[in-house]
Amino acid sequence: MGRMKTGKRPGRPSGFQGEKLKFLESFESDFHTPDRGPFYDDVTKKFISRYGIDLPFTQNVDGDIEDWKPVDKREGLTGDALEDEKKHYREVFAELRAKLGNWYRHKYTGKRPHRSTISSILKTMQHLGAGGVPRRKAYSRHYSEKHYASRIKKGFDKEWEGVKATLGDNMRVSFCQTYAQKCWDAEPEDFKAALIAEVDAEHAKKVKKFREKNEMVEHTAEEYHEAYSMFDGVGIPLADALAERLGMAIIILAIGPVGEQNGEVRLRTIFSETSGYETNKTWGKAEPKAFTAMENNITSYGRKLFLVTVSFADLGFHEIFHGIWLHEVHGFEGPRHSKIKWWIWQSSVHGMACVSTNPTSK
Repeated sequence: MGRMKTGKRPGRPSGFQGEKLKFLESFESDFHTPDRGPFYDDVTKKFISRYGIDLPFTQNVDGDIEDWKPVDKREGLTGDALEDEKKHYREVFAELRAKLGNWYRHKYTGKRPHRSTISSILKTMQHLGAGGVPRRKAYSRHYSEKHYASRIKKGFDKEWEGVKATLGDNMRVSFCQTYAQKCWDAEPEDFKAALIAEVDAEHAKKVKKFREKNEMVEHTAEEYHEAYSMFDGVGIPLADALAERLGMAIIILAIGPVGEQNGEVRLRTIFSETSGYETNKTWGKAEPKAFTAMENNITSYGRKLFLVTVSFADLGFHEIFHGIWLHEVHGFEGPRHSKIKWWIWQSSVHGMACVSTNPTSK
């Protein structure tokens, strides 16, 4: 008999209950950050400031927490007594920090509430990378496929008999392609024009079908604002999933207007886990000047994006970038009806891309 799914992580309960549990859960949004070291330091300090170091970590305060004032035993001490108390404080701090770090990682890191979303995005990326906008068939290839028996085969067989002993059977296909191209070049112009028109018409039909199939439904302004507020919840597991899948460091950049900040264009950045690399610092910590310059540059560019007078679709950008239309911007003064687009690039391109997947190449 299989184990019943409860939605809870396996293993023993964490031990934190009641008021302390609510207190720790209130920092969930702060936990979702690429550099968690400062977060663990900060929440440990706040925990000790609120509850002190005398109670067992998981024991709640008796009575109203607002009436509770922990005693700092370091106050009033001097000399060896003060040093002993400081040492004790550091030991408690380190032990509590480790416990809280394990608690947060166990409670939030492995839950993957957006796994279906991530899988869908990864499949979309694979589809776009493998397929993309249909390519136009070579005219000579269409000619060969349609007229090989009537206009190519007889002459090819004759020429192949004269050279196959020298070239060998493994060169037959290559020689046939060369011969077919020569026949195509020799055909009358009006004959070629008719075949070219056939190829172009078929290509246009496939492109139209591709665009209809990959068109995304527009979201409302409210849905976009909610998506933006949940960006960390989706972006962090997405970055980590991509890093694991591709074996590369992932940087996700999102630029766009933020409703709660009066429509100001803001840049959001997410980094995949960096602990497995030569440096465990994120880009901003490892190269602060370069990172700040990048932020300023992209933010400046983003402000220009949301001041254009025509939509990206009208400019034909959908033929240049393979991406996902998210939302049409509403509620701004002036002709700001451009659309926000997240570009998903699997390349070593460094620039205005939402996902950059190659940290080591040029």
